[in-house]
Amino acid sequence: MNDKGIFMLTRISDTITVFSICLGFSSLIFTFEGMLKISASLILLCALLDGVDGVIARLEDRCTREFGVMLDSLSDALAFCVSPAFFSYSILSNFSSGHFLNLILIICAVYVAFGMMRLARFNVRYVEKRKRNGFEGLPTTASGIILSTLLILEFYENSLIYLHPIIMLILSILMIGNSYYPKPRKKEVVIPFSILSISFIISVLLSLHITVITGLLIMVAMGVYVLSPLIPYREWIER
Repeated sequence: MNDKGIFMLTRISDTITVFSICLGFSSLIFTFEGMLKISASLILLCALLDGVDGVIARLEDRCTREFGVMLDSLSDALAFCVSPAFFSYSILSNFSSGHFLNLILIICAVYVAFGMMRLARFNVRYVEKRKRNGFEGLPTTASGIILSTLLILEFYENSLIYLHPIIMLILSILMIGNSYYPKPRKKEVVIPFSILSISFIISVLLSLHITVITGLLIMVAMGVYVLSPLIPYREWIER
């Protein structure tokens, strides 16, 4: 592997990951420009691409998979750790001042740090070949989806913004926890959720009336996933 050029290591799935990295960076720019709904929508799109590149990666040559795993983690760090924390601080700072604003900054920083610690643990487990049919700790992708959807819903119901920092703290703790989260691979689960997510993204960008409904459905689905370690039988979500 070390003798190969970087483009020889890059597979189709890695190309998708690179595109996701570009979207994650674009999300930061849109947040900086104050276009928060677009910023959050790009993170939801990154989550969809994260699922697509995972499916493709399982069909590709295993010899260069380690490169793809590390690249995917870097992409996740940007899209699901840094970007959500950035747009969260941006919207929360509009409703905060003084010491509370400092607290918001700390919460966002903790979210980024814990998310990256979770990704580092995943990489260590991969290198050590200690694989499980699931995830140790809440996946950063799930956290990114929840915060992105929540931010968009806050434009329709302002009172939700007061839950934002609390949810960020809960997600931070769950990411570094040891709870087992299943990999959603069953088509009966993945396809409907993907369609729902695409519908939500389109409704946000086009300002359609179904935005709130689809957003709430996503939050319900993610709530079930967050609670999945407490569910005795999870065959309905795993393959």
